[in-house]
Amino acid sequence: MGLLWLPASVAAHLIELAIAAPPAGSVAAITPPDAVDPAVRLLRATLSAAESGAGDPSLRPLLPFYRARGDVPAFIGDPDGTARGSTILATLQRADLEGLEPAAYEVDLLSALLPAAEAGEPAARVEFELRLARALVRYALDVSSGRVGPEHEQDGDPRPDDTALPARLLAQAVQADDLPRWLASLPPQGPPYARLRSALEEWRAKLDRPAWTRVPDSRRLTVGLAGPEVVALRLRLVEEGLQPPPAVPGQLSALFDRDLLGPVRAFQARYGLDPDGVVGERTLRALNASVADRVDQIRVNMERRRWLPRELGRRYVFVNLADFTLKVVADERTVHTSRVVVGAPFSATPAMSHRISHLVLNPYWSVPRSIMVREMLPQLQRDPGWLARERLRLFADATLGGVEVDPHGIDWSGVTARNWRWRIRQDAGPGNALGIIKFLFPNKDDVYLHDTPSKHLFQRSVRAFSHGCIRVEDPLALADVLARDQDWPRPRLEAAIANGRPEQFVRLADPVPIHLAYPTAWVGKDGRLVLLDDVYGRDRRLRAALGLTGS
Repeated sequence: MGLLWLPASVAAHLIELAIAAPPAGSVAAITPPDAVDPAVRLLRATLSAAESGAGDPSLRPLLPFYRARGDVPAFIGDPDGTARGSTILATLQRADLEGLEPAAYEVDLLSALLPAAEAGEPAARVEFELRLARALVRYALDVSSGRVGPEHEQDGDPRPDDTALPARLLAQAVQADDLPRWLASLPPQGPPYARLRSALEEWRAKLDRPAWTRVPDSRRLTVGLAGPEVVALRLRLVEEGLQPPPAVPGQLSALFDRDLLGPVRAFQARYGLDPDGVVGERTLRALNASVADRVDQIRVNMERRRWLPRELGRRYVFVNLADFTLKVVADERTVHTSRVVVGAPFSATPAMSHRISHLVLNPYWSVPRSIMVREMLPQLQRDPGWLARERLRLFADATLGGVEVDPHGIDWSGVTARNWRWRIRQDAGPGNALGIIKFLFPNKDDVYLHDTPSKHLFQRSVRAFSHGCIRVEDPLALADVLARDQDWPRPRLEAAIANGRPEQFVRLADPVPIHLAYPTAWVGKDGRLVLLDDVYGRDRRLRAALGLTGS
């Protein structure tokens, strides 16, 4: 291939110099390394060209690493270096096991260059060295923290660029006493990611099998209906392993009888759907997803796992936004679970990791500006008395020191989102939108966990109804788990709430990590793969960002 990072004339000249260099044995011991090793001169010139703008700019992040070692190749050129280069290349060739694309790391070109590089040909050594170093940095970042950032599936700031990281990664690779072990440490560690990796391998093996039967989506299927759609449904459930094949091949009943309810409900439970036995839009979408779609779904969720902190915490709260559940984990054991209500699709709860620092008993609800201008202003324009009926109070400005004002004294017809200047608050007590307790983990989105008077929503299978905050089914049980070790057990919490004093803060002496995540695929400890519906459409956006095509 030649030295792609240098102008052709410069590369040709340097190669000529390298070939004409005297044998290493004829050079005095004090001769500089570049006179002994022609590849050093070639490497130095290639990096200098990148630094000046005449060469490939993608090599600039490698400069600090090579300058610190005198531009001596690190991964090819001596027995130890050659072993490192081939070991790293073997890992890049297996990148598909991590849900990544080996081609992204130029494995075919590196494989073609390796024999000449191992033979000591200067141009091949430098070409292999720099391409391998660049590929290693990219792979290490991709497999450890993700190919793309969360901003590709939700509103948010892009990840900061750490310009010193490539040099640190390359130095670690060179200094590692056990290079295979270091390479194996790059992906997320622990059973959840490992189980997804195994599921990816299992589902990829299904890609060569015949396509699943497609169930026509012309109508909802319920008990009592009959038709070819039911035959297709039965075939699809046989393929899923949820119904035995017919005794006589090709003879399946076209009637949706009550015996079919069990397999349909089992399918719905497997894919995170409401197990009502009715084959509606969401169930049909799950039935007709291809194996390739499911493979991509697993890969998308491996990517999400890479976004999570390496250490979730000895004790932590994990909220699955896609599954509408919360769990508290202590010493790798789940000690509490709860149903939750998360943001509706138009106000989706963002994924994030923070620390719960305070509990607030009998909280006020300070209405977010977006809700005030989008939902409450139209109500005020129709009837200013609406505020009092909802136990809401209006204050003269957005600061906490604002004076309470009478909404009837304001001409709301001229108020818009642009000139809105009020604050609305709901006092603590019965009917408060936040209920009796909220859990604070300071974040720029002003999201928190809280109680709610709307308990009926917890009985729904899809629980995406809030404005973005997370409603907890039994918040006092959660508070008890988090605060009992600092002398705030549930009876004390209940007594403090019962006294009616608003805004009582309980500071957690040891703030608890909380992770809001959106996994739509995971493998449980029982080995069962769960594949959920994409209620926020984030799988679709992330697939596009990763270039995954599915079926």
